[in-house]
Amino acid sequence: MPQSMRFLVLAGFVTAMTAVGALTSFTIPLFSVVPFTLQVLGVYLAGGLLPPRWAFMSMITYVLLGVLGLPVFAEGSHGIGILLGPFGGYLWAYPPAAWLIARLAPAPLLLREFILFLANSLDALAPQSVRRSFP
Repeated sequence: MPQSMRFLVLAGFVTAMTAVGALTSFTIPLFSVVPFTLQVLGVYLAGGLLPPRWAFMSMITYVLLGVLGLPVFAEGSHGIGILLGPFGGYLWAYPPAAWLIARLAPAPLLLREFILFLANSLDALAPQSVRRSFP
């Protein structure tokens, strides 16, 4: 399989995983109005598994799918209004973030190293109360 075909298939997979991550959303009452989703893992996957150009394009594709009306954003939302609303900044940041992760990641990023990177990132996001319960 040609290299470009491999990246095309992988970019489609990452775009689909980002959309599936949006389905797992919940809002923490009294903490924030922004829903917590697993979409960011799709951005990490794009940056860790694809070259910068392909990572950027996979996230652009994800945002365009939502703008065109597919319910791929958090809580099944869609449309241009989401990009212009209070949560739009997160979505605008996905393509440049995926590009930056791909640029900063070492060229032959092994799957094991990428999983460790994700685990460390999730640990940094965990509240202090969760961290104290695990030594």
